[in-house]
Amino acid sequence: MRWACSICLQMLPHTAFDNHYILRLQYRKPLPGSPAASSYTSWEPTRDGKLRKPYHPHKQQFNSKDEDEDQKIRHRYNLASRCNTLRSNHPVRDRGARLASFEDSGMITFQGLSLDEYCSITQEEEQVLLDHEARLIERERCGFKRHLRKCNECRFRRDELSSIVQRGTDKVPILRSRRLPFASALDRYFPDVSAIMKSVSPTANAPVQCVYRNNVFDSLWTMYMVRCPGCSRWQESRAFRLGAAFNHWTPTTDSSSEFQNWDETKITGSFIDGLSCNHFFAKGQGREKLREVLVQWLDRCLDNERQRLGYLLLSGWETLLGRHRRLEQVSGIFEANIFYLTLSLLLRKSGNIKTISGFTSAIS
Repeated sequence: MRWACSICLQMLPHTAFDNHYILRLQYRKPLPGSPAASSYTSWEPTRDGKLRKPYHPHKQQFNSKDEDEDQKIRHRYNLASRCNTLRSNHPVRDRGARLASFEDSGMITFQGLSLDEYCSITQEEEQVLLDHEARLIERERCGFKRHLRKCNECRFRRDELSSIVQRGTDKVPILRSRRLPFASALDRYFPDVSAIMKSVSPTANAPVQCVYRNNVFDSLWTMYMVRCPGCSRWQESRAFRLGAAFNHWTPTTDSSSEFQNWDETKITGSFIDGLSCNHFFAKGQGREKLREVLVQWLDRCLDNERQRLGYLLLSGWETLLGRHRRLEQVSGIFEANIFYLTLSLLLRKSGNIKTISGFTSAIS
């Protein structure tokens, strides 16, 4: 899928835009058959050379510039979108308060619905109603400002990125892109590297330690688009040898920040100004120098991954041994069977099922 830039009139991928210019309702593609989709735009020339009257469905719908009403619509859409992400193993505790929040926000699909009727519907049926509520808002709001959508390069050439001082510089701007799940920093900065290595990657990812999240095997990493001052192309930050093992790491030039690059270089304005993409770096310093730097970065990622997996393995064994000690005190047959089953599943995943008998005899 591609999006149109209103300045350069090109159809570009999502990586060429800031998130807000393609994810916010007013900049999204309008739904088929919606008022915004059937309106005249600047893309169609007029016969007489006269400009058509600008179409503003947002103003026609509300007939007012009341910001309070606009905030209510946003709150209603955010509530419909956020509450539609519940999982089946996390049931709603207070359904009465949940229904009241829907009615207070002005949701049309829940108006006139009694508490008994609401409690009788399943989560799947509730998701259908929330989807319908969100679609009603999208039909009236999506696309009415898409004629103002601008790509990153046009914004840079028009000097509209100078206000973004937290990330990048005026010479080398850095913009946030989408967040994608990765199992480790190795997968984040060297995707598909296991396919070209002799060692085969495991079929299952190792667990990731996340606050308030259990049984997680990947974490979200923010992608950053950087403009190379040499070739004037926007590329992902890994093409500039820029990154770290921490998934919440940010390439910021803020003086109060302590973020460093993978090679422990402090990120400053002068450091960002000296960045260049791999292609331009090899053109200036040679492919051998580029290979040397990339190998160093790959070795650093492999070392960090080995340390992380070693920590997870030790903490896992400590947890199992702690369970065994508690089972010795309780000496319950049922709980002992659960412990043995947990241990066998762990060893089966690691391919060491033959060591179960030896391990159980050693700790008993």
